[in-house]
Amino acid sequence: MEWISIYDKLPEKSGRYLVTFTWAGLRLVEIMNFHINGHVFTWHCDNFKHRDMTCNVIAWAEIIPYLNN
Repeated sequence: MEWISIYDKLPEKSGRYLVTFTWAGLRLVEIMNFHINGHVFTWHCDNFKHRDMTCNVIAWAEIIPYLNN
């Protein structure tokens, strides 16, 4: 698995990705939904469905296909 910094590259398509993000001074790992429409993108996770987590995401990685449920 390769972690990719959001400053280097964003995913090319919408979907679920494994991300590292900051929350209350901690670095955590979670599966989040990435939505892209042109140059506008957002990150959302299941635990905070209505909160845009885009400013909190540090890096992302593709999920192994059999874990992408």
